[in-house]
Amino acid sequence: MIKDKKAFIFIDLTPYPESFAEIINYPFLIPYFETKLACIEKTLKYCQENNIDIININYLENRYGSSKLFEKYDVIKVPNFNQYNQLFFGGMSLDECVTVSRPYSYNNLKHINKTIVLDCCIQGTFKNRKQTKHLKNKQDFINYELWYLQTRKFNYISSLII
Repeated sequence: MIKDKKAFIFIDLTPYPESFAEIINYPFLIPYFETKLACIEKTLKYCQENNIDIININYLENRYGSSKLFEKYDVIKVPNFNQYNQLFFGGMSLDECVTVSRPYSYNNLKHINKTIVLDCCIQGTFKNRKQTKHLKNKQDFINYELWYLQTRKFNYISSLII
């Protein structure tokens, strides 16, 4: 392991707005999505400028294609996670792919030092989900994100950029 070697893992960030078709049913979420995507863009630039490896793990690439967010950055496709002493996580959806349901999600990737970066996580809006069907506005989504992270006792920070 190289001292102070860090990586940011982005999970399932697909092209916007193509893969967010159901956002039409939730117009109040457009500013939420756009704010999160702007934070992700700033964080990508910050990572590139501060020698933090960018890892794009998109399990939905065959379905939706690649996000243009990553086009101007050096991205690692097949990482050796053992070389990093710090891992950061972001992507979509916070309460599924980023944290629990993917092989390289926060919960499933065994590493001693890992952190979720909240402003780089997008909460999905799936109609039939018990957990999120009650969310009616942007603030509900923000409250849900915090509740979810705190209830599960995940290590998280608001932003990588201070």
